[in-house]
Amino acid sequence: MASKWGFPFIKPYFDNIVPNYRHGINFAVAAATAGNITEADVPFCLPMQTDQFVRFKRRVYATLRSKNKSDYVVSRMPQVKAFKDSIYMIFIGVNDISVGLLKQNLSPAEVKIKIVPSIVSAISKAIYDLHKEGAKNFMIVDIPAIGCMPSTLALASQGPYNSTDQWGCFEEYNDIEYFANKEVKKSIGNIKQQLEDVEIKVFSIYNFTLEAMANPTKYGFKESEKLKACCGNGGPFNYNPLVTCGTDSEAKSCKNPREYMSWDGRHFTESFSEQFVEAVMKKICLPPTRGIQRVDS
Repeated sequence: MASKWGFPFIKPYFDNIVPNYRHGINFAVAAATAGNITEADVPFCLPMQTDQFVRFKRRVYATLRSKNKSDYVVSRMPQVKAFKDSIYMIFIGVNDISVGLLKQNLSPAEVKIKIVPSIVSAISKAIYDLHKEGAKNFMIVDIPAIGCMPSTLALASQGPYNSTDQWGCFEEYNDIEYFANKEVKKSIGNIKQQLEDVEIKVFSIYNFTLEAMANPTKYGFKESEKLKACCGNGGPFNYNPLVTCGTDSEAKSCKNPREYMSWDGRHFTESFSEQFVEAVMKKICLPPTRGIQRVDS
């Protein structure tokens, strides 16, 4: 998305090698969750990321007020007006569901009751907290269809919730995200009524995933590879949790990554992300329903 807007890739918050935050900052952490879940792989959650933003903003203000500020440092920091005018993007929640299913051994029905409310609460609180800091423009990307991910298909294929839809995705797993996305959208509707100066757009990577599953060749993906990881160690979905891409030399990349939707079984390929961004840039809003609507509708 940064590339589409003509900006360089946004630097991460933890980049300490003379980072340039002039065009934005990225607080994302791999495996982070929306809620504060003890069993999560990393101790980073959305409230912590929001706190990091607040600290960053305070540091920028302090630097700009300093009498001894360096022109070089100032040139690599966002302008004060950026905190009000920027787009605040939130894309989180899938790891909460994965933890609930795979580590807490919850059923899909239990995830809806025990995990989804914390996701909705965390996203809503983040919007309120960021609004207090001057944020007015929000882009929310909903939770992707976990039932179509090669990792889910491989790990849960022998489980009790492995009934598939017409595209080969696990229906009961996808129904969790469908439910969660509706709840998030409902909460955002309430927020928009309370905060009249806020603009919040929701884009559904969930629906885009199902659209791509139904029409893979339309987006340049190969029908036979749409449920497989590009980088992996074999098997029907080319995913093995014990031999993962980037950590084990036995995990090999495919020859044509652009024909795949999934890179390593858990993350989308660059090509898939590009196609989703194209939909966003065309101002197509994909709410958590079965259809496609315009953003400005």
